[in-house]
Amino acid sequence: MTADSIKITVAGRDKTADLIDCAAVYSGGQWKKPHTGADCA
Repeated sequence: MTADSIKITVAGRDKTADLIDCAAVYSGGQWKKPHTGADCA
């Protein structure tokens, strides 16, 4: 670091990688409309 410059290092993954990391693994069948509290009333 000097009087007129600074060094910054950023490490990590992007938002797309975060989305993939949080994605559900679904091995078969089909997706259906999710149940809500109103469905049980």
